[in-house]
Amino acid sequence: MSNDDAFETALVAALGARPLSLFFSLLLALLVLATAGWWAAQRYTVPQKTSRLSPAGFLLIRLAAGFAIVVAAAAGFAEIAIELAAGRRVGQLAQGF
Repeated sequence: MSNDDAFETALVAALGARPLSLFFSLLLALLVLATAGWWAAQRYTVPQKTSRLSPAGFLLIRLAAGFAIVVAAAAGFAEIAIELAAGRRVGQLAQGF
């Protein structure tokens, strides 16, 4: 076993020993990032009242942005699924976790 494999195995074992604290830490980070993103979106985008776009245009832009987020998330999950295929290192680490 190489040093990288030993380090990865030890890291997965350490993270697996504290799953609840890891979950809440990641949840807190996600909430902070979502709040910061919402704040930035409200601050740096054009309000609908001062825009020349129609309400339908604003709706179309928001729907397109939401669809892009869903597609990006699906692509990310597809990559994770490919990496978790049998025989891959990530799959082995996931089994250890």
